[in-house]
Parts: sequence; structure tokens; C-alpha cells
Amino acid sequence: MKREAPPQTLASKDLYLSAYLKAKNHPLHNATLDEKGRTLFHFTETASLSSALKDYYTGTALVSPLAYIEAFKALRSLAYSMSDKNMNGGMNYGKSARL
Repeated sequence: MKREAPPQTLASKDLYLSAYLKAKNHPLHNATLDEKGRTLFHFTETASLSSALKDYYTGTALVSPLAYIEAFKALRSLAYSMSDKNMNGGMNYGKSARL
């Protein structure tokens, strides 16, 4: 029986790029932390993803502002929650620092 290879993914630590890809309906495959505790957003590589990256880096990308803001907020929240859970064994998760 032949096993399918896992999908190739693009990993990005760029929150703005990741929000753009999410707003363009590229599903987030996974999110992980790198060795420095930064969030990496993983997207499945497709032809349309390559085209979206080209548009982003050439400055010709178009996306709904509301979709972009929604995607940005969702990914930022995910990144913060992952880093909070990672710090001090999760003891700071959900707590805010007050001076």
C-alpha cells in the first residue's frame, strides 16, 4: 500500500504576510513555535499560494480590508496565546501584567 507524502508547507513568522494569506482564503495548516519562541504560521503550498506570494511581494495584492483585519486579529491572538502557554509552563496564560 502506497502512503501519501505529507503536504509541503510554507512556514512564515511574518504576521502581516500570514494575515494576507488567511484573508485570501488560504487555510492555516498549523502554527508552531520556533526555538526562540516565535510563532510560525504554516500554509499548504499550492499554485494559488505561490501566486498570492508573488502579488504580496510585488505590491499588487488586493484583499478586503475587513477580511485582512479579521485575519490579522485572529493570528495575533493565536500567536500571543501560544507564547503565553509556552512561557513559565503556561502559568501566565490569560493573565495581564498590571503595574
